[in-house]
Amino acid sequence: MIRVCHMTSTHGNHDQRILLKECFSLADAGYEVFQVAQGEDGVEHGVTLVGTGERKTGAFYRLVLRPRHVYKLAKKLDADIYHFHDMELLPYAKKLKRAGKKVIFDCHEDFASRFADSDRLPLPKSMMRLLARAYSNYEKSVVSRIDAIISVTPHICARLSQTNPETVMVTNYPIIDEDRPWRKIEFRDADSKYICFAGQVSCNQYGLDTAVEAIQSFPDLRFVIAGPVRREADLEKIEELDENHKTEYAGVLPFSELPNLIGHSIAALATVAYTADTCDHLGTLGSNKLFEAMLCGVPVIFTNFDLWREINDRYHFGIAVEKGNVEELKKAISAILDDPERAKEMGTRGRKAVLEEFNWKSQETRLLDVYLRVQEGH
Repeated sequence: MIRVCHMTSTHGNHDQRILLKECFSLADAGYEVFQVAQGEDGVEHGVTLVGTGERKTGAFYRLVLRPRHVYKLAKKLDADIYHFHDMELLPYAKKLKRAGKKVIFDCHEDFASRFADSDRLPLPKSMMRLLARAYSNYEKSVVSRIDAIISVTPHICARLSQTNPETVMVTNYPIIDEDRPWRKIEFRDADSKYICFAGQVSCNQYGLDTAVEAIQSFPDLRFVIAGPVRREADLEKIEELDENHKTEYAGVLPFSELPNLIGHSIAALATVAYTADTCDHLGTLGSNKLFEAMLCGVPVIFTNFDLWREINDRYHFGIAVEKGNVEELKKAISAILDDPERAKEMGTRGRKAVLEEFNWKSQETRLLDVYLRVQEGH
């Protein structure tokens, strides 16, 4: 049996992409799968979880000590294939290759562009350009030597494939099976209506402040937010903008309850900021927000990324808006309220699109093909 080790120093041990999708799929395919990640030891779905223990803070621990600890734990497992998920683990990819191991890099984000993003690091632009160039050169030196690269979105794959042709896109589409809670809920035309957002509470990242401002113009509509709060300042900003008390924070809901929240709304928000990770207006296929909302069978109001608009042009599941534009968001909400039948059709088409195309099963096949090619030495 081929032994596989997934290793991450930044993600927890129940990450949806790493554990619930990739590791579970590999275990189902007959691989002996281990995952080294933050958290405790355990076994789930045939995957052996190797925990790194207590989650400490601090830049030096996050960038140096924790990656080294993850590497040491992973090395002891003596796996045939090592699959790593973070730029902090790049130095250990080279060590594993020198030890004769097969190595796969799963690039979740555009790390090179992040260094040049002035909104992410409080450094002079000249310094960030130097960091971006230095990281890019180092990344190339590593990825050129490893066996395969996986990424979630086309523009990252295009960049990395210039260095290593064994680069494959495996996106982050949602899982659909009987054990998952996503299901169709009949479109609701009730007296109490709301639009919703499920995810991390961040005004900058997800435009929640824009939604709070827009919702003030609709007397019979509420805005419901569910998810973890990263900064208390975001909740304070939302409360300050919510002049008519139309916004409700539902807290952090169990994953199994999210379809009920989304499915009973008149529309779901998937307004993601333009960042290096989305290649500005191009967009990403690594975000679950869009596809999970579609799966619940409701219209989606989404950021007008090129990639997302192309999908909408085919399936007509929602309305694109410029992130941060209050007037555009108000027009989108009005369009859904004014034509419930069209809104219902949007939800039906969106769910159909995910069931037929934008689901993990289609990506599982691509993942397993990568592993076969790595085993065969391509």
